Amino acid sequence: CIASGMDDYMAKPVTLERIAEMAARWLAPGIVERLGPSPWSVPPQKTQKTAQVIAAPSDEAPPIDMKVLALAIASDDPEAHLRILQMFHEAFLEIQTRIDQALVQGDHKALREAAHAGNGAAGNIGAGQLSSALKQLELSAADEDVKMIGEHHRHALNLGQDVLRAIEALEADA
Repeated sequence: CIASGMDDYMAKPVTLERIAEMAARWLAPGIVERLGPSPWSVPPQKTQKTAQVIAAPSDEAPPIDMKVLALAIASDDPEAHLRILQMFHEAFLEIQTRIDQALVQGDHKALREAAHAGNGAAGNIGAGQLSSALKQLELSAADEDVKMIGEHHRHALNLGQDVLRAIEALEADA
């Protein structure tokens, strides 16, 4: 981006908080202060439903961080969260199929692309552990490291199932 003449860029995942930080960096001094506090700086309220999904033992991260999701879609509406999570559920099943097909075919490029898509989708809904595991799978596929591909695939598959179960629990409570 910089090489093509742009002054700045933002890598994924793009969040409203990061957009606000970048805007503050590029806007005239003092303008951000005159605009007042960002509406995104207040954490979203948790409902009973979201509290159940984000509850996890203190030594492990929840499968879905609802704060990340709320910031990503700029809404603390539980119904909006559920719709986005349902879309992720459907899309992730397709991504899993693509990953499995690429593994069977030994197609490292297709595996890398599918893992990359899953990494971005998981990061956007606040499934940080799944996103990280898929990033590792993507890197292993790029390196064509068959041993690590197997390990990262198993790890991502387990984390993916945790995320899908969390979404299904939300759907059951809706």
